[in-house]
Amino acid sequence: MVQRSALYHISVVILVVTTVTVTTVTNADKDVIESWRQLDVGKAASQFKVEWCRQRMSRYDWKAKLQPCLPRVPWEHKDPVNEDTDPERSFVRSVDISPAGFYSKLFLQSVTSDGVVKSTGGDFWRIDVRGEASVAADVYDKGDGTYEAVFLLPLAGEYQIYITLDYTDCKGIKDPPADWFKRGMCNTHGSFQPPGSLHGRENDYVNQTLQGGAPIVIDVEPPLAKALAANLFWYVLALNAFKVSGHLGCHDKCDVLWDGYGIWKEGNWVPYTPGLSVNLGGGSSHIRGQGVFYIYGDSLNRYFFESLSRRPLCQGVFRACYFTMTWVYALRHTAKEEMDLAAGGKNIDIPRILAELKEAVTRQDMDEQSALLLNAGVHLLKSSGFYTYQKLINGIVSVLKQHFRGTVIWKTTTSLQAQRELYSGCFRRFHTEQRTDLFNAYAMSAMCRAGFLVLDVYPLTKSYPAGTLDGVHYDNKVFSSAEDVLEEYFTS
Repeated sequence: MVQRSALYHISVVILVVTTVTVTTVTNADKDVIESWRQLDVGKAASQFKVEWCRQRMSRYDWKAKLQPCLPRVPWEHKDPVNEDTDPERSFVRSVDISPAGFYSKLFLQSVTSDGVVKSTGGDFWRIDVRGEASVAADVYDKGDGTYEAVFLLPLAGEYQIYITLDYTDCKGIKDPPADWFKRGMCNTHGSFQPPGSLHGRENDYVNQTLQGGAPIVIDVEPPLAKALAANLFWYVLALNAFKVSGHLGCHDKCDVLWDGYGIWKEGNWVPYTPGLSVNLGGGSSHIRGQGVFYIYGDSLNRYFFESLSRRPLCQGVFRACYFTMTWVYALRHTAKEEMDLAAGGKNIDIPRILAELKEAVTRQDMDEQSALLLNAGVHLLKSSGFYTYQKLINGIVSVLKQHFRGTVIWKTTTSLQAQRELYSGCFRRFHTEQRTDLFNAYAMSAMCRAGFLVLDVYPLTKSYPAGTLDGVHYDNKVFSSAEDVLEEYFTS
């Protein structure tokens, strides 16, 4: 077990190198150089590439995300309470802190309240790294009761690692009851669902820190540029070139607009690979002042539209920008309220949703110079099972392939981070981070196969240190870099 007060001291080099200065190597520098030789930098560079690609390819791998919880996804499946993970008894098996610019790892072991070391997966651990920069770790469920957290720190300094258990035993990925949509939705505060709708299982959200909450503190020492004298320069150059290629270095054929990964530093998003993806470096064939930029989706896209409408993209790059709110259920009052269907008694109407999308993209002004940016996440997460979501996404792909001549951009659903609000008996119970990650993975894989562009904002929001404004939405400034990438694509 790792002592939580321990500091991990390591020497580092910076991956971003523009010039090399020849200097006199002192005895102290020779000691640093020798320590780097002992680290086997060649192996570290190879491992960097493995983790870089693993991070990018895993975001589409919905089967791997689902695997530890089969067949426990149906709501009707119940696990014994004594198998729940206890964050007080769970522990860190090991920590492997690499130099700045290389991936670091942390391994967790889940333990039950009875002290039994678990041998099955299904927990959802949230791990945040805060310090000179902020980043959320990618946590891989090994399926045997252990969890591997991987994170990339490009800056030296002191960091704190915060570990929180959100859900245990697949409760964060469970589908709602089969008739959840049919028996009635709830408004913003959940007042329309009858008491006891979930039979006492409304509060599965754990939200408890590992062993009382004291962070693991790591200290990454300042870089020493003279360590490059150990013939490390060529490794650094090679890794820089690999990073510039973004996801393409991993033989990833998905047309993502940007790499999507990075850190938050002093309120600014600093991507590991800046700008457009290399394969899109030539930009689009869009003619300035022509076409419509149509944003379609839920409230996440509504706020995105409100911000974009003040930018050049909507004030010259395209002739006009429009937004349409889409709902998985019929509206009764205003588009800013979640509607009551307590008396509806109907299942989700996927044909209606697809017909509305077809109507939007077959408008006369939606021509080859137009673009559609859409998402579909929040309301499906709250109300429907994963199979229903798969059917809807497949239907969306079919409609767009058949009926739209312009550019399609799929925007992922944002991270929840810590859940701010839970309402007893309300369908917010199923809007969880674990389901968000799963639904995003399936949607991205489908859009990539279809050849559509993808704007992945999930990693950016997952790492944002200030979190959401209200449990769902973020300050518009969080997405300014994503807006920049859109403009770069359509103006280059």
